[in-house]
Amino acid sequence: MDTEKALKAAKRKKRILILAPLLLFGFSLYVLILPVVVSGESMMNTLHDGDFAFVSKTGLRHVHRFDIVVINSKKLNEKIVKRVIGLPGETIEYKDDKLYVNGTYTKEDFLDPSWMTYQKTRLKDKLYTHNFKVTLGENQYFCMGDNRLNSVDSRELGPFERKDIIGKGGFILFPITHIKSMNQ
Repeated sequence: MDTEKALKAAKRKKRILILAPLLLFGFSLYVLILPVVVSGESMMNTLHDGDFAFVSKTGLRHVHRFDIVVINSKKLNEKIVKRVIGLPGETIEYKDDKLYVNGTYTKEDFLDPSWMTYQKTRLKDKLYTHNFKVTLGENQYFCMGDNRLNSVDSRELGPFERKDIIGKGGFILFPITHIKSMNQ
C-alpha cells in the first residue's frame, strides 16, 4: 500500500515538474507578447493584409518616431497597426508629400517610392500624403498607416494617448514569404 502511494506521489510530482515550466512559459508569453493579425491595406507596402505577427508588450516606455505600434483604438473599437509619426508636444506638417517636424524636414526612409507612385497613379491623386498641420499635446502621439491613401489613422481618429499604445515592433511570422522584423 505504501509503495502504491509513493508511486502515485512520484507521478504527481513528475506531472507538476513538466507542467510548471510550460505554464510559466505560457504566462510569460501572455505578459510579454501580443499576437496580431494585420487587417487591411493601411500599412502596405510594409505590412500586408493577413500578416501574422508577434509584437512586444515590453519597451513601451520608449516610443520613438517611426516605430510600428499596435494601438487600442476606442473610436474603432479594435486594435490597429500604425506607425508613429509625431511625438508629444511636436508640430507635424505634411506639405507636398514631405514631413516637417517642428518646421524641420524629416525624411521617411521606410516609404517605398515606387509603391507611392503606383498608388498615386492608380487612385489618380497628386499627393501620397495630403497637406495638413497639427500640434500635439502632452502625452499625444500622431500615428499613420504607411499606405497614406488608404489608411484610417490619426488624421481621422485624432492623436492617440500613450496608454492606447499596447505593443510595438516585433516579427512577422506568417506567411513565410513575409517573415521579417517590424522594427522599422
